[in-house]
Amino acid sequence: MCYNFIEVSKVTLPFQAKAVIQVKTLRIETLLLVATLGLSATGCSTITDSLDAVTGVFESGEPAPISHHIGKPYVIKGVRYVPHEDPDYDVVGTASWYGRPYHGRKTASGQIYNMNAPTAAHPTLPLGTQVRVTNLTNHRSVVLTVNDRGPFAKGRIIDVSRRAAERLGFRRAGTARVRVEVIQTARG
Repeated sequence: MCYNFIEVSKVTLPFQAKAVIQVKTLRIETLLLVATLGLSATGCSTITDSLDAVTGVFESGEPAPISHHIGKPYVIKGVRYVPHEDPDYDVVGTASWYGRPYHGRKTASGQIYNMNAPTAAHPTLPLGTQVRVTNLTNHRSVVLTVNDRGPFAKGRIIDVSRRAAERLGFRRAGTARVRVEVIQTARG
């Protein structure tokens, strides 16, 4: 048996699962509570998939694995981008975030964009690359998987998901000065 816990409004409930998550919104809390009660009798392997459908993340907190894909050169707003491997990528610049208008749409990797997942858009790093993004103002840091292309606004180096912007502390401001480092290429 694999007993873990789900936290719902600071109340901890035991259940059989492979995931540990924290739920913030009432709608998801209700759905997860029903899923927890309904799936606890079915075994550990099924609840992870149900939680993935709600949260968009696997039990490790990472998005679905993305196969390595560099991609072909492309042009956006007159600027030519050439995707390429760069295991030494370590750049300081401006990050922005994207959310609701893109939520549920297909990304460049083929995944469906989930604004609550730990993902990012980068114009040239291979899809599937993991990057550490650090807010240089408050020193908060998150690890994200590049699964989309962008940003295409002048002076921006990365677009992060809404949830990543919250964790980095710049959702309300819209942008932040960040450091972006490749920590794992898509090939491993």
